[in-house]
Amino acid sequence: MRSEFNEYKQELQHLQYSSEQKKQLATTSLHRAEFERKHAPKRHSKRRMTVSIVAAILVLIITAGAVGSWKSVAELFAPYFGTSKKQAEVMGVMGTALDESVTQNGVTLTANGIIGDKYNACMLYTLSWDKETSVELPDNLPADTWDTSNTKLLFKDETPKFWNATIVQVSKEKRQIKFLLRLSSEQPVIQKEFTLHVRDIQLCWPDETGETQTHLVAKGNWELTTKTDYSDLSCKLKGDKTFELLDGHKATLNEAYLSPLGAYFVWTAPEASDYSHAFDITITKTDGTTVSMQYVGGTTAYQKKTARYISVFRSDTILPLDDMERVTVGKTTYTLSRD
Repeated sequence: MRSEFNEYKQELQHLQYSSEQKKQLATTSLHRAEFERKHAPKRHSKRRMTVSIVAAILVLIITAGAVGSWKSVAELFAPYFGTSKKQAEVMGVMGTALDESVTQNGVTLTANGIIGDKYNACMLYTLSWDKETSVELPDNLPADTWDTSNTKLLFKDETPKFWNATIVQVSKEKRQIKFLLRLSSEQPVIQKEFTLHVRDIQLCWPDETGETQTHLVAKGNWELTTKTDYSDLSCKLKGDKTFELLDGHKATLNEAYLSPLGAYFVWTAPEASDYSHAFDITITKTDGTTVSMQYVGGTTAYQKKTARYISVFRSDTILPLDDMERVTVGKTTYTLSRD
């Protein structure tokens, strides 16, 4: 346990705490984690999945009186991923505040911040313009009005990805539009450099009749390069290798990761026509409420008599790991243990 804790202790050096705070948090977290491990009530379950992360880092996240940049990260993403203190502290650890921008024709594209895990990332961007720039915006724009046909997400490598852009705030008074760009991939996206290329900023949405309406906000070309640089809180899940798909068939779990932002599964099953989205993910929290993760994509590789699948999920809210009690994969429910 101490060796795993020392790895997370080293991660603290990347966060903005004072030296005395780091020492105190590390010591307190280790003592509390060891106490909870010794005094935790025993549970009996036919299926148990172990989260291979030390309880110390979980205690650290929810008890840290952090100073520095995590507060600004939490303020950026709290309106969209959760406003509780615990969620804010988690976002502070797994996020980075940014201030990178490019301006053309009086319109500025700014990268405000990023949060993510090993296979998911979310970036917050702002489009803004000065008083001299004429920008007309329709009233009551739906959230999914961003026209991605003029937007490209370019990685330096060939990382496959699933992404979408959603408008989260429109302010005519402040002369700005805020939008979230969410990215998921079957390959790691952390510590990667990518370029957001936007040409002729345009909005489109269906009206009451179903006809597509389009609106040109500004003409030009904007390119902004950003690095997915943040702390990954993904935890590898270990446990029963067999689970049941929604159609009743059995599958084998080869590899699985869970984070406050999403989940990643590598699994095999007898070859079938379409198992790309064969199960859902539901998290049961310690307070009894449930949260479903959204399936965003995956890949299939056919072998001799089986098929190997990768399935990527993401959450619409930040789920602190120590708030998770059980995870249901398809028709099989696992109790999460932090032993």
